[in-house]
Amino acid sequence: MAYKLINLVKNKLILNTILCLVITVGTFSIWRYKMNYEMIMHYTDLNENAPDFPFGQKKIDARYWILEKNFSKIDDYKIYNPHINHLEKNSKLESAIIKCIEDDKVVYPIIYKKFKEKKILSNFENELVTIYLFSVFDENTNMPNQDFFLIYFDRYEASISRRIQNKQLSYSCSDISIKGKFNELNPVLIKKIKSINPRFPEYLNK
Repeated sequence: MAYKLINLVKNKLILNTILCLVITVGTFSIWRYKMNYEMIMHYTDLNENAPDFPFGQKKIDARYWILEKNFSKIDDYKIYNPHINHLEKNSKLESAIIKCIEDDKVVYPIIYKKFKEKKILSNFENELVTIYLFSVFDENTNMPNQDFFLIYFDRYEASISRRIQNKQLSYSCSDISIKGKFNELNPVLIKKIKSINPRFPEYLNK
């Protein structure tokens, strides 16, 4: 009887040990997946009764992009594309920048005045310098094809978003400020990008 009891205790101990190992390994695997491959995409929620109306979030499995395409996860929302297409300096981009300057003319009257007097952006293609920052997953395609850039002109900078809508590229400009402000406000992001691309920001999409 004592032998059976001891044997039973040993068996329970072994089973509990195995169970703890399985739980630990499973928990670690889930944590590793979330840390390395799971990302979050913003989307427009049209359901007025939804708790997150009008904007929502959903999880994206980014393993294909990270393992097959060599993208690097920056955080839960941002991913770095090592094969990014340069920001083409076309008329649509120019229009987006001009609209941004005009919209912010009250906040930055000096920039607006310089623009109207053709002291900045008169030689658009040669004057503009762009730096790729990161991409996010776009709700229209479920792909990381909404790209964000930092542009420089004169002593100023602005953020540019480039995305595909109905198979056409569209641009949005925002956050005009004095050059260096973005780096000052986003030190963690800049540090992470530099760890992925040591040449940043020297690698310019001129």
